[in-house]
Amino acid sequence: MTLKHARLFILFVLIFSSQITSAQQPGGAAIFSIKGKVVDDANGQPLEFATVAVKRMRDSSLVSGTITNTAGEFKIADIGPGGYSVEIAFIGYEKFTGRVAFRPQGSAPVNDMGVIRLKLSAQMLEGAEISADKSFVMNNIDRKTYNTDQLAVTAGGNVSDVLQNVPSVEVDADGTVSLRGNENVTILIDGRPSGLTGAGGKSLLESIPSSAIEKVEVLTNPSAKYDPDGISGIINIVTKKNKLQGFTGSVGASTSFEDRYAANLSLNYRKGRWNVSTNYGFNKDFREFTGKTYRESYFNDVTDILKQDEIGFSNRLNHNLKITTDYNITDRSTISGSALFNIGENDNTNDVNYKLFGSDDIMDSLYIRTTDGSGDGLNMDFDLAFRHNFKQEGRLLNIQTTASFDSDENLNSYRQQGYYDESQPVPVMPFLQNDKEIDDNKIYTGSIDYEHPISKDKKFETGIKTTIRDLDTDYESESFNDSAQQFINDINLTNQFVYQDALHAFYAQYRQSINKFGFQLGVRSEYAVTESELITTGEKFDKDYFSVFPSAFVTYKPDDKSQFKVTYSRRINRPRGQQINPFADYDDPLNIRKGNPFLDPEYTDSYEAEYSRFIGKISLTFTGYARFTHDYIQRYRTFTPDGVTVTTFENLSESRNYGLETILNGSPYKWWSFTFSTNLFKNEIDASNLQDDLNSESFSASGRIFTTFKLPYKLELQLSYFYRAPMKVTQGTMKDMQMATIAVSKKVLKDKGVITFRVADPLDIQRFGFEFEDETYRQDFTRRRSQRTFTLGFTYRFGELKDGGRTRNRDNQPREEMDFGD
Repeated sequence: MTLKHARLFILFVLIFSSQITSAQQPGGAAIFSIKGKVVDDANGQPLEFATVAVKRMRDSSLVSGTITNTAGEFKIADIGPGGYSVEIAFIGYEKFTGRVAFRPQGSAPVNDMGVIRLKLSAQMLEGAEISADKSFVMNNIDRKTYNTDQLAVTAGGNVSDVLQNVPSVEVDADGTVSLRGNENVTILIDGRPSGLTGAGGKSLLESIPSSAIEKVEVLTNPSAKYDPDGISGIINIVTKKNKLQGFTGSVGASTSFEDRYAANLSLNYRKGRWNVSTNYGFNKDFREFTGKTYRESYFNDVTDILKQDEIGFSNRLNHNLKITTDYNITDRSTISGSALFNIGENDNTNDVNYKLFGSDDIMDSLYIRTTDGSGDGLNMDFDLAFRHNFKQEGRLLNIQTTASFDSDENLNSYRQQGYYDESQPVPVMPFLQNDKEIDDNKIYTGSIDYEHPISKDKKFETGIKTTIRDLDTDYESESFNDSAQQFINDINLTNQFVYQDALHAFYAQYRQSINKFGFQLGVRSEYAVTESELITTGEKFDKDYFSVFPSAFVTYKPDDKSQFKVTYSRRINRPRGQQINPFADYDDPLNIRKGNPFLDPEYTDSYEAEYSRFIGKISLTFTGYARFTHDYIQRYRTFTPDGVTVTTFENLSESRNYGLETILNGSPYKWWSFTFSTNLFKNEIDASNLQDDLNSESFSASGRIFTTFKLPYKLELQLSYFYRAPMKVTQGTMKDMQMATIAVSKKVLKDKGVITFRVADPLDIQRFGFEFEDETYRQDFTRRRSQRTFTLGFTYRFGELKDGGRTRNRDNQPREEMDFGD
């Protein structure tokens, strides 16, 4: 018998013995009960699966025990007269110990301990401001939460800098986000889709300042309640919303030596039934980038070589404003509204040097293509929600509508000039071309969610949701005609592509806890109607389909220091936008990109098994995962005899992903905390439906460490480093990638101000690249963006710093800051 089994056996014997003792009491002996509710001290959220133990005061022997239900409640019955200690524990929180006493006569039959607030083990109060040093990582039943507002290494940056410090998440040099090595991830803002999160999230990464972000939630296996989009899961970016009573706020600014500036202002007023908050951020982001490409092509026993050098810059200016208002209509009903405005403009210049060589290694031709671009955009997100808490505790109705409008206009001018050598141009008129792209995207959602507690340890949830998307891309191209001496429309390039879809969903899920076990079963059904049209040619591509998405969660908590969790969910990736637009993108005439309107959605069955353990002040989490994707969507490249690489998208038969993720998080000393994560994974791709020789399998790994040192004189040092090993993909290999950041901060002005100095990429090692090869060509590509930068920032907090917690109703139900994902 193992030590763990011995403990469980002893626990069973003690409880059984106590029940026998109680049963042998005289018939007239009084029997009592103890009940209460356990919540998080910082935010009032109920803590499910907290362990409650009742021990005799005289000898500390165990009398009885239980765990809290979904509402954080517990009740222990059949307690005899006497004095008892009640111990309550939950992973990551300080243990609570209370005392109760029952007399044979005169004591109430039920001792209600009320609301018991557990504090995070690393929490500290500093002065008048409630500023708990929250754990960077918090592990919940369906998500991991990363409190990124503590990161000095993101000061003066944007969302990209924040995500680069989140375990499991990667951001490459082109701004593409991936989760556990998979680029198909859904990105949400405050639990809702936004026009900013389109195009792989790139607009979002570059538009919202890091100062506006409170935390990042990662859901690798969301339940049936949440949208199933995103094969690898959901990344939810939660913006800041002050919870302090009265009038409070903060102001900050930062600058760098690389022409990058940022400023932010946050204001909040809470009084009575009203709460109004606003957050404004300004961000000027200048970045240089370089790229190199080497390609050999093989046709008719002849080898041609292309050497391509790229250099350029991008300059973005963004204003981000969010306003949120909450009004408690009654003690049980709340109406909330929010508006997010993001205005941006950008300009960029890009020079690409093309050198073509023959088999004799003599340069055949040289030309330089210069691109000058500019653009502006406006995004508006609106949200209106009504929330009602019924008299029955835990019974809840939530109605929500959202609307997102995103419009962008981008202009590009191209000039392509031939040269005899590096300095002597060919005496002919250069090729001149202009293009304009206008994107107009609209997203509407409406949802109703209902939660109904069946009993203290059973809960049923159901809801409906409709999402409507309207995505319109209008592209115009014109080239200069020497004969007419004017620009003439390129009819073979100009096009307008419109995509519309409507998703109608219904879900239901049931949750129950049984002793130390908990489980949740759910199912979501969706009917999708998609319509896309190439206005220029009149071609239409329609697809309707019905899908079912089951999910399951099982947890087991043997003690207050460890937990097992097994989960399953089915996910979907719906092709949209440039993935299905058949018109080609000719920004680089030797590397053309176009979509495939005949793509099918891909479905993934996702499995996870997780074990969490607290060892002193350190938490350790192991997660094994497996994903099986059918009709896997992947980029597919072909090389034409005229020297052009064409990249499109194809459905491959299947992909299989296996991995083990480890997260080590803790604060062993008051002056040191850290988060260390690794991800070891294997990818298998079956592309036999296209070519047998495209089948591949590969192993790869990534690791990230983030650590904080509290130094004397109120100084704090933060270090962040990330590395991902080379990874094989279809038709090639993704090169290794690494990045590092160092930041030092100091509290001033009675701890109300913070000065931060940040160095990004101090070792000048950040890069991104691919290697591709088949029987017709071999290509090596490397790109570098945002090299070493130095940023200095200052933030000051002001106002009535009173910890008001969350607004509560008479039934003591916490009001959520947002209703995530539904």
